[in-house]
Amino acid sequence: MPTSLTLRSVKGSALTHGEVDDNFEALREAIDTPPQDFITTDTTAVAGVEYVFKASAKLTMPSPPVPGAWVDWIDRSGTTTCSIDGNGANVMGLAEVMTLTLPNSSGRMKYLDATDGWVVC
Repeated sequence: MPTSLTLRSVKGSALTHGEVDDNFEALREAIDTPPQDFITTDTTAVAGVEYVFKASAKLTMPSPPVPGAWVDWIDRSGTTTCSIDGNGANVMGLAEVMTLTLPNSSGRMKYLDATDGWVVC
């Protein structure tokens, strides 16, 4: 595994300090920003994706769940009927579908274990 990193511009010359800062910021944003999917119908989630509810819908968590997996959600539906289904796993320690009753809410569901299942972090 390499222990150093040399950044080069498209032309092959070494980058200036400002160019390194700009490239680093763009890289950091790309790493920190998960893929985003706008949903209006029931959807099965993929781990590592952010889902934006644009209408009342059910977001079903990935199966089989893997400890540490996460799914982000943002409720922009304007309703109080969007829901999160554990897809056979618990949600917040319960074998129930979680209804998002607070409009304009957001969160991250993270899978912990078979007892807790998917939890809001």
